[in-house]
Amino acid sequence: MNMSQSDTIITSMHLPELKKTELEKTELNGTLKELLDEYEKHIIIETLKAFQGNKTATAKKLGLTVRNLYYKLEKLGLK
Repeated sequence: MNMSQSDTIITSMHLPELKKTELEKTELNGTLKELLDEYEKHIIIETLKAFQGNKTATAKKLGLTVRNLYYKLEKLGLK
């Protein structure tokens, strides 16, 4: 906040610029199901990367059974 001692009222010029969140930067094109599938796909990919492709550890981290993770991988075209 940039204020001098003579300033008594806080205005928008005193506040830092707000940055857009990731959600605001994202184009929301598609149905809710399509958007949720894309987000789920992203989470699974990132978790698989974090566990170097270990599906058992990935499933455990995501609270899934290994069988359910394999189902989701196939459904989302990640196999």
